[in-house]
Amino acid sequence: MTTIQTAYSNTIHALRELGPLLSAAVSIQHEPPPGGAARIPGEQARQDVSDPTVDLVLDPRNVEVARTVYAARTTLSQVASALTVHSAEIRAAIDAWEGRK
Repeated sequence: MTTIQTAYSNTIHALRELGPLLSAAVSIQHEPPPGGAARIPGEQARQDVSDPTVDLVLDPRNVEVARTVYAARTTLSQVASALTVHSAEIRAAIDAWEGRK
């Protein structure tokens, strides 16, 4: 297997592994974590009624899931753009090699 074939194979493998993980992360990122919302570090105990939406959004576990989903989305967008450019360049190089351009 050539270096490019190995790189391609590794990329496909990584995307296949990432797909189900992203699906799981997206489905839970706005859900209450097991055991309920964690107390935010440094937050004092409240005597009033808490806002479950704020507690959920600010829960460090939810923040981390949302952060990783956002990071993956950003990386995937960048990779897709780069691969589109490379596909066009390779197509043009092949066409030129074959004398079509």
